[in-house]
Amino acid sequence: MGGRKGALDMSEGAGCRTPEQGSPRGDVPVPLPSIRIEVSLTPRLNLAFHHNAVPFLRDLVVINDTETALADLTLSVSSEPGFLRARAWHLAALGAGQRVRLRDLDVALAPGLLSRLTEAEPAEAVFVLSDGIGEKARLV
Repeated sequence: MGGRKGALDMSEGAGCRTPEQGSPRGDVPVPLPSIRIEVSLTPRLNLAFHHNAVPFLRDLVVINDTETALADLTLSVSSEPGFLRARAWHLAALGAGQRVRLRDLDVALAPGLLSRLTEAEPAEAVFVLSDGIGEKARLV
């Protein structure tokens, strides 16, 4: 083991899943209009990232490809294991066909977990967009 520190690996979990529907002939999938979350993350984290204030979250965009405007939304991020301090953003409105790029990307790392790592460990960041009725989009 020595003094080598471990890292959290999120390289497999940073994709966006979109519902799809087959074409009338069934050969080419046609995407349905959807509400999506797109992110750019640091694929691996360790304690040095925390000490040097390297950002975990590089880009965060919410996209509404539907014809329905949404209001009073909450976008939250959490992690498993808990290497992040949970964070939430409020979006007053997300119009039909609108893209919103969030500017405040400060998500605090939890140094306690990072300091205990001795080898690479898989981790997931979970982004959830919801309103007063329920979940609108999820990205793991």
